[in-house]
Amino acid sequence: MGNSAIILAGGSSTRFGQDKALLQLGTKPLILHVLDRVAGIVNEIIVVVNTEEQKNLLQKTIKHKANVFVDEHKTRTPLAGAFTGFNHAKNEYALLLACDTPFVNTEIAQFLLETCIHKTASIPR
Repeated sequence: MGNSAIILAGGSSTRFGQDKALLQLGTKPLILHVLDRVAGIVNEIIVVVNTEEQKNLLQKTIKHKANVFVDEHKTRTPLAGAFTGFNHAKNEYALLLACDTPFVNTEIAQFLLETCIHKTASIPR
């Protein structure tokens, strides 16, 4: 069995003014930076969004690199998005990330996955 990565990409970006997941950084959108970083350390990637419209836009961008799910809860918060992601994850352990973390350190992410075995959570501080 492997590990999952859950990427939250459903924010409304009201302060930012545009969808952060699709913001170009260099040659690709932020979401693809995050996907590419975690692809080598997990065997399942889940992206959680708020609406069907976001789902359709992201699926066009990420192709088949991840499964995209619309948040199942009326409360649109990161915690609700995480809950949706955990419900869809096929693996026992999952790494939870935001779509606007393009420089996530894969060594630290791998370390977190390794240290959470037989624990409820592993949180960096």
